[in-house]
Amino acid sequence: MVGLFNPADMKNGVNNLTQPLTMCDGTPVLIGDNVAYGREEDGSWVIYPQGDRTARPGARMPANGFFFDAMRWTGRRILTRIT
Repeated sequence: MVGLFNPADMKNGVNNLTQPLTMCDGTPVLIGDNVAYGREEDGSWVIYPQGDRTARPGARMPANGFFFDAMRWTGRRILTRIT
């Protein structure tokens, strides 16, 4: 297998692939050394924007997934019933 490598990530950060991560199927991969990530209680992975663990996660990968999906925070929604 040949990995595809882009020198910048989707947020235009530099990719220095030096941090090891093991996928759910046991496949070892490398992620950027500037990436802060963690596991949620449900087993999903989250990535924090600009490596800031105090911020809300910017991407999530389900426990048995293989791809991170970008997360969009819109704040609290107020629903009003129109009559």
